[in-house]
Amino acid sequence: MKIVVVVVAVVGRVVVVVVAAATVVVVVVVVVVVVVVVAVVVVIIIIVIIIMMMMMMMMMMIMMMMMMVMMMMMMYDSYITVVWLQVNHDSTG
Repeated sequence: MKIVVVVVAVVGRVVVVVVAAATVVVVVVVVVVVVVVVAVVVVIIIIVIIIMMMMMMMMMMIMMMMMMVMMMMMMYDSYITVVWLQVNHDSTG
């Protein structure tokens, strides 16, 4: 009976240790998975934000370029009309 009691005690202790170890391992794995998922999500969000910022910057640059081109075209247009009027005036007069 003593041997059986000792075996039961040892087995119980081993089971407790194994359960504790398994619990710790499971908790650690869950924590690691959660941390990794959160990190990946944060990185993806940061990348998306950076891409959006880049797109916004590109759009702003394109808009600026368009504005510049429009201004240039308008100035150039008025310049051409003025020169053309002058030349026409000179040739007719």
